Amino acid sequence: MAFEIPKPDFGLDDLRDRGFWENLSNAYAYQYSPIVSRTSEMLQFDSMERDPDYDYRDDLEGYELYAEDLYRARNKAHAQHIKGQINNSLRIRNELGNTSWYYPSQLIAAVVDPINISFALPVAGQLGLLARGGMTVRQAATASAKGGFAAGVASEATRAPFDPNATKAEVGMTLAASTALGSLFGSIPSIYKNMKVHTTDALNRTKDMQTDRGDFVGEVEGYTVSYVRDGGSPRTTQTSDTRGDTVIVFDAAGNEFEATVIDRSDSGTILVKDQEGNSVIVDQSATAVRVNVNNPEYTIQSAGFGMQGRRVRDIEDLDAAEASAIDNLNKGKEAGDFGYTTQLNATLDINAIRIERKRRNGQLPQKPPAKAVVVEKDQIEINEDIADAEYDAGVWTQPEVPGAKAFNPGDIKSRREYKDFLVHKEIVRSQVKRIAGESDASYVDRINNLAYERTIAGEGLKKTAATKNILYRALSTPAKRILLNDKIPEAVKRIYTTINGNAAMATIRNMAGKGYQSIMQRVPVHQAKGEAMLRELRNLYDKEVLVDRSSVLAGNDASALYTYRFWSTNPSFEQWFDDLAKRYIEFGEDWNVPNRYDSLSDVDKQSFTILREFFKDFEDRAVELNLWKSQKDVQDSIANLKEKIEETEAKIENIKTTFNNKAKKLDDELGELEGEAEVLDEAANQFNDIEVEKEIRKDIDKIREKISAKLKQQKRLEKGLSKNDQAHITKLEETIARLRNDLEYNEALLSNGIDRARFYFPIYYDKLKLRDPEQREVFTNIIEEHVRQNPKKLVWDRDSEKMVERNPAITDREIAEGIVRTIMEEAENYTPSTGLVGSKHTRMRTLDIPEWKVKDFIIRDQQVISAYTRKMGQRIEWASNFGNKNIDDILDEAEELMYREGKLTPKEIAQVRRDLIADYEYTMGMYRRNPDRWDQQIIDGLKDIAGLTYLNNAGIAALGDLGAVVFEHGFRRVLDPIISNTKGETYGLALKEQKKMSRGLDLILNAVAKARMVSDNITRVTPNAKERVLNPITNAFYNIPLIGNNLGVITRFGRMVDAILRQSHYIERIKRIADGKAQGDDIEYMARYGLELEDCQDIAKFDAIIKDGNFYFANVDNWPQATARERELRFKWEAAMDRGLGNTIMFATAFDKPIITRGVVYVRENWATKQLGYTADKQASTRDVNLVRIESGMMTLPFQFWDFGLAATNRITAQMADPQRMHRVQGAIALFGMAYLSQKFRQPDWWFESKDNVDIIARTFDYSGIMGVYSDIAYMGLHMAIGIGAIDPEYSIIQGKYRPTGTDAFLEPGGAVPGMIGEWVGAVNDLLEGNESEAAKKFVYNVPLGWGSLFGLDQDVRGFVRESLSGN
Repeated sequence: MAFEIPKPDFGLDDLRDRGFWENLSNAYAYQYSPIVSRTSEMLQFDSMERDPDYDYRDDLEGYELYAEDLYRARNKAHAQHIKGQINNSLRIRNELGNTSWYYPSQLIAAVVDPINISFALPVAGQLGLLARGGMTVRQAATASAKGGFAAGVASEATRAPFDPNATKAEVGMTLAASTALGSLFGSIPSIYKNMKVHTTDALNRTKDMQTDRGDFVGEVEGYTVSYVRDGGSPRTTQTSDTRGDTVIVFDAAGNEFEATVIDRSDSGTILVKDQEGNSVIVDQSATAVRVNVNNPEYTIQSAGFGMQGRRVRDIEDLDAAEASAIDNLNKGKEAGDFGYTTQLNATLDINAIRIERKRRNGQLPQKPPAKAVVVEKDQIEINEDIADAEYDAGVWTQPEVPGAKAFNPGDIKSRREYKDFLVHKEIVRSQVKRIAGESDASYVDRINNLAYERTIAGEGLKKTAATKNILYRALSTPAKRILLNDKIPEAVKRIYTTINGNAAMATIRNMAGKGYQSIMQRVPVHQAKGEAMLRELRNLYDKEVLVDRSSVLAGNDASALYTYRFWSTNPSFEQWFDDLAKRYIEFGEDWNVPNRYDSLSDVDKQSFTILREFFKDFEDRAVELNLWKSQKDVQDSIANLKEKIEETEAKIENIKTTFNNKAKKLDDELGELEGEAEVLDEAANQFNDIEVEKEIRKDIDKIREKISAKLKQQKRLEKGLSKNDQAHITKLEETIARLRNDLEYNEALLSNGIDRARFYFPIYYDKLKLRDPEQREVFTNIIEEHVRQNPKKLVWDRDSEKMVERNPAITDREIAEGIVRTIMEEAENYTPSTGLVGSKHTRMRTLDIPEWKVKDFIIRDQQVISAYTRKMGQRIEWASNFGNKNIDDILDEAEELMYREGKLTPKEIAQVRRDLIADYEYTMGMYRRNPDRWDQQIIDGLKDIAGLTYLNNAGIAALGDLGAVVFEHGFRRVLDPIISNTKGETYGLALKEQKKMSRGLDLILNAVAKARMVSDNITRVTPNAKERVLNPITNAFYNIPLIGNNLGVITRFGRMVDAILRQSHYIERIKRIADGKAQGDDIEYMARYGLELEDCQDIAKFDAIIKDGNFYFANVDNWPQATARERELRFKWEAAMDRGLGNTIMFATAFDKPIITRGVVYVRENWATKQLGYTADKQASTRDVNLVRIESGMMTLPFQFWDFGLAATNRITAQMADPQRMHRVQGAIALFGMAYLSQKFRQPDWWFESKDNVDIIARTFDYSGIMGVYSDIAYMGLHMAIGIGAIDPEYSIIQGKYRPTGTDAFLEPGGAVPGMIGEWVGAVNDLLEGNESEAAKKFVYNVPLGWGSLFGLDQDVRGFVRESLSGN
């Protein structure tokens, strides 16, 4: 029979609320009731004789599990007493089961437990040390663990033997818990002390750095640094002259002489050198005055002739002015001492007038050209006006001396950084002397490299408890490996951050108010311009086609709702835009044709103007950066490439010369040693003294040993260059080959002639259309005709991938067919041979054909605009930072720098190079080198199906975004719109403005929602087969309200809320910084988003900013835009706003993700990789180490749903450990609360009733993002342990999210797709075995039936399908 635990009449299911004292009583009863009851039983029954007529089995019914306890009953009364003990134990356990361990009653009971107190006494001598945190954390944890274990043993020894319900598992769990909790709580004082020390250190470091936020104030390495403005006007002290100025000095006799100021005092006294070289102190008195020749602003001081306050240079009649001044001077003399001031002012005026007369007559000395930096002894003076002008001109991008290396445009990020560099350069120059024989160029390069490393110090991640933690570093990414490695040069770290930085984590430089924006941060601003342009066109469409109805509903394109009705002939917006683009292309150059523009409709006039201005903005920026080359640009490129080739060839020659010199030196040394040995040998033969001969022979032996060692070296040299040298030369030869390829290409462009017609529309060929043989024939004929009309000397050879002379035997038709084949085979993310960012819009088209000729064969939809802005944005930002260099050039520079510094091994250098190229490719969208390969499409399709299957509640889970908003802005700002008096229309204006500068506030063009949950999301203009089938379905699932999982709608709402709050949040911080009242992490926070101190100060001055109540409205549209500086400030603001949105409503970027999550790994080249056909990846390999790149979509499967966790790890988990981060506690509360609320929405009531509180808390933490990806990893490990039987879920403190089987444990690490396929296989197996019900259950929960989850429709659909399949 089946035994059941008894259910006595006192009611184990009684769930009434119990008070504190009752809970406290139960806690003590659990521990001490068993031994008390057993003692009472012994006193009452042990003296009794056993009743011979009593059989304990008569009382066993309902208590079969307690047969051993009832066996000892001596009579009926004794049995009833034992049953009472059992029932009481069950009651206590039940009530404790409904009382959480963290209730005050339970904590107090544990603290004042006599056993716990008793076992604390033996270590009382250490308690003071422990409580004070005097032990290390490890020591405290060990000592406390011992005490906890001892207390646990004692506790169980007094309870378990006497408790009828005690089990071995329970005893084990109690001992483990007491040991672990003892270790944890005993470590708290030491943890607190250590954290306090680290926090104090961090705050002190920050305080120290914030006293120097980019300016060198006071003494730096023995130099006093000061800053002046042009004309000798320092920042702090106003005076008429400064060091280096030329002045005319009048002595007591009235004689004048020219002198150079060599020093000055704050009171105005100056030290000059006179004509004889003597140092003369000159003060400002009536008998010895000076006037600064270089000061054009001198104004008349004395009154009496109506010119007081006028500039002397503005006075026409100098003679009259001088006469009046002399008259005033005489009056002053007559007044005696009372006329001193009059004499002084009149004397200054007379001298100034005479100097002005000399200036007009060309008799004044010429002022030497001003310099940005002047060094005199221990004084460094920076002229800010000159330095700013040099920064604006980008002087560091030109060689300082012939042959020296120039810096990249983006190497110096701001005016302040340039001034810092000038200071460091002068200090380094004083410390580093030139090596004998060193050229000017080499010495300048050495000085500049050292000064630059000092200037940009602090590129690594800010040191916090998180970034130091082994768990944080264990989840290794390129960002962590590069930015947390102190051996990697700062310049290499800057390369990485310039490309991939996402502002999620602060750098050390940010703490001092220094920061910049990466390419990844700035490209979205260009993309937002495309979305803003399309929004303008959509407004015109709404007016013309929909008669002022909106074609956007909840962020989605709703034009189909109006136009797909069977009675409607109106086009959708997509159709309308396609036709508009076609008309715009056809319009072409007709802007200047008389009456042509006037003949257009009003809508076309407005639309064409919008398109023209949009493309012109990009074209102007591209021309400014030389992205579209003129003939002169190509000529300059050719000269530059030839110079690079010569430099690289010189490096090869230098390696060989060094080797030959080493061999020659070795030969010379051997000759000298042989000669020395011969001389000594002869000397030894001449001595008859045996002892002397022995000593000489010892010397000869030592020389022979040296000769032997040298001969071994010579033998090695005879083999030729070392492997490292050979590998280095091979790498340099590859560089030369690449440079020659680029040189040939540019020479071909010059030979063919450069005549780039005006750009009108991006060309993305419609490959689907061109697969139709008839359409391909028409297209080929167009190309053939164009080739015939535009003959070229050189043509592109597909085999050699070079421009070659056209073979006369090749017909125009054959050339056209080759061009078409190239178009059909070229990948959309095609990277030109130069290695530049893959953008066909900036490279001279091999087929330079006007758009109007091929308008019927190019794609003309919104995705074209999106792709165009992304790729042009990448190219513009790349050129702004790296000029005309490509990624290969930058990788080579980084490698050379790491070898030169010598802190990394060749293997480590290869790893850094690998990390640089891997994250570059991901950021630029080029990490899939063959996305259309069939296996990639299958994997991507399965991942899409898994997303449709398992993410039905993702929208509800995204409610936690509001918690992230609180984490970012704090409760006050989040609640401000509700409780403040700010007008609603102000918030509306802020949101409207934000839509112009950020993506994701509409869902039409982007896949932000899907990217948050599913990795490897790529949207392309030309979809492959998989994308044509599944993209419409996934877009509907993620973005259309009510139908799918509503993730897009919730994401859009979260971004809208954050966008509004962020405007005011930024400006609040900016105002405090500008006013010198920065709080907390204000300076670091703004610098993290690329707004430095000077940026904040300038933005704070804008009158356009509006304050309404507590809310600041940026009103960016009305910011001044007259200067390049003002335009850059607006761009920086927009980039900071967009990145801030991405870091709050988060999704992972390259900065957050391990390389393998993208389906790529790099391994060292070996025999196996060669046998498998893999070759070394040239971009990842170094001169010493060859790496092979292996790509497969299979590797992405385990990480499909990791994106949110990876993003949260840096943005939430790591930020929790930063003591300067504001709103951490508020954010944690909000994140936890919103995660719990989302669970209440997702889970039915019975789910909560069936879960223990600890399990609910753990699940809530998992959904909150507080633990980042680590909670995903922890649950995966738990499921695997349960599946293989290592953990019994019945006794596990935390339950799994489901009950895994052994198969599940095997498939769990593989991700959702293997698990889904496993369930499909299981369902088929169940069906074959006749278990239709179980098969139906597995089927409905593992296929895409999760539509309409907001209203529970997904469960209804699944229930219906399950019943239909199972027949129940």
